[in-house]
Amino acid sequence: MMNDSFCRIIAGEIQARPEQVDAAVRLLDELAYDGDPIAQCLRAIIHAQNKQWDAFYTNIRESAEAGCVIAQYYYGRALCDGWDNRKQDLERGADFVMKSAQANYLPALQYSKRHLSKRCGSEFAERLRSFLVDDSILLDQERLRADIVKYL
Repeated sequence: MMNDSFCRIIAGEIQARPEQVDAAVRLLDELAYDGDPIAQCLRAIIHAQNKQWDAFYTNIRESAEAGCVIAQYYYGRALCDGWDNRKQDLERGADFVMKSAQANYLPALQYSKRHLSKRCGSEFAERLRSFLVDDSILLDQERLRADIVKYL
């Protein structure tokens, strides 16, 4: 799997090179259609940038359900926050963010600690504490670098 920054770089490159956009999007579409969770996640990011929310939700949900840690985070946030004025689903969203956080995905850890623990009450906060031992995990740059390498 890839990290969030790498996904954004790829998505940006696709949009920055107009002569290659069609070919890149076709390839992503093929891979996403075949069930590749990373391609689904990248496709979802592009849909979100273009404000194509139905396509975003379809791709990000499929990717998250397939186990892509990055997609779990974004799908969870979208459900929790009700992106594009959609009905919030805090319970389902928190579950997806937690899956991502349990895989040590840094943005999910930060979001869980800063936002969800306040919104979901004491039971969620206790679940969060059960695997987030201390704040050092949020600042551990070596671990983050290792995760980036692992996801590439």
